Amino acid sequence: MTMRDLRNCGILTLALVGCLSLSSSAEVAPKEVRDPTPAWPAAIQQRNAEMKRRVDVWLAEGREARMPLHVVYFTCSDQEPFPEHRERLDRVLTEIQTWFADQHESLGFGRTTIALERDQDGKVRLHEAQLPFAVTTRRSANTRETRDECVRISRLLLGKDNIDFDNSFVLMLTTIPDDHGAAPYFGHPHQTKGSCFAVDTPWLDSKYTQTDGAKVWKGKPIGPANSALVGGIAHELVHGFGLFHCDEGPALAHFGESLMGSGNYTWRQERRGEGRGSFLLDGDAMQLIGRPPFTGRLREFDRKPEITISDLRLEALDEGPLRVSGNLQSDVPVYGLRLFDDPPGNGDYNAVAHVVLPDEQTGRFEITFRPLEAVGEHELRLYAYHVNGRWTKWTNVIIIDGAGRADLSKTAKQWSR
Repeated sequence: MTMRDLRNCGILTLALVGCLSLSSSAEVAPKEVRDPTPAWPAAIQQRNAEMKRRVDVWLAEGREARMPLHVVYFTCSDQEPFPEHRERLDRVLTEIQTWFADQHESLGFGRTTIALERDQDGKVRLHEAQLPFAVTTRRSANTRETRDECVRISRLLLGKDNIDFDNSFVLMLTTIPDDHGAAPYFGHPHQTKGSCFAVDTPWLDSKYTQTDGAKVWKGKPIGPANSALVGGIAHELVHGFGLFHCDEGPALAHFGESLMGSGNYTWRQERRGEGRGSFLLDGDAMQLIGRPPFTGRLREFDRKPEITISDLRLEALDEGPLRVSGNLQSDVPVYGLRLFDDPPGNGDYNAVAHVVLPDEQTGRFEITFRPLEAVGEHELRLYAYHVNGRWTKWTNVIIIDGAGRADLSKTAKQWSR
């Protein structure tokens, strides 16, 4: 493989000094049931193994600390929990846990996955509570009220078990139907904590093949409905762990749909023979390997890094590509960078991202990419991911003209922080 090939993969350094096995993953998921995963190139896997090594080296001097995902289950005042909710949600969340392990392993990160809070029987623990209103009163206009009440009760309920909601990662599940937008259904990225919302239903389970029978959700039978709602839980969880939307882009479309694009709707559709299903982008997996629910260790997680990039440049190359380059100086090492190209419209769902491994000694990095062809102003977002689980962000813009060329005349020399 030539140096140009490596650069196209976003690799500047492959100085692998024997990847350490420090058992830094929060929890290792079982390998018995394996679904197809993308066949990532060896160069990508090597790059990612080096990123994991850098995170492990840093955390080895920290302390063991479980920051598992806590799950709070809410019914309304006129409801009981749906049948077999503990058993079903244990299956669903364990499947999601295993899926992340499979995806990370295929990328070269090892079987890194989410730690789940479990009870004495090994089942996912549900902290159960009741909301102070009837389900029949819930409409889209009440969504914020519902969300705020869920947070208030979760803070009190978890506090009784000495779990600090404001320094934890929490999934809140409600039994409010999502069909008309009445239920909170989102995740909120944050540097030092995370929270997200999804829904339970009487039929929610890790079963995806049934395409006959009653239409149970938005005109879908049970199989496709489970794909959307279980995929939705996985999608919102990743928001809660700190990630944003990102599309797979044309270059990776053969793998399926990015979980953080529209992959919440295509989850496990391959089991029905309807498509390739969903997968985890290399940049999404890269960020997760430093987050506490995935590491099992902490070192200076509360510390905001002091970082600068000298000689940060954006320049056009021959025949259309652009290059972003610079030299990092940070008191908390950076194990990876990611550049988002976010074209106009559709929020950030159609953004694509490019990943690079900075030089460990000099901090030098280069990201060479072809911008998306959508005409108009594109936001560029550059993230540096630190080994303590935090990140730093810079932004800039480019203009794509009607001929698909990048006009850098409005690009600022100084990127915004």
